[in-house]
Amino acid sequence: MSTPWVTEPDLYRGQCEDSAGASWLQVSAPIHAGDRRPLGTETLGPTWGLHLVDVNIALGNLVSLVGHEGRAYTGKR
Repeated sequence: MSTPWVTEPDLYRGQCEDSAGASWLQVSAPIHAGDRRPLGTETLGPTWGLHLVDVNIALGNLVSLVGHEGRAYTGKR
């Protein structure tokens, strides 16, 4: 049995924030009228926020970034 894979390109936007000694990834979902894609939820409540899915939200960007950094380190294009 195969495991389903879900991707929602360009659904979320993230930005690093730093205030009062705390740092976090601020995530927003600028949904437009008619966009029926599901949003991640605060499964464990507002204290945890989207922490259970934060790596998954940024995964595509992280994979791309690691590839870029790896090529820069090895000098390969």
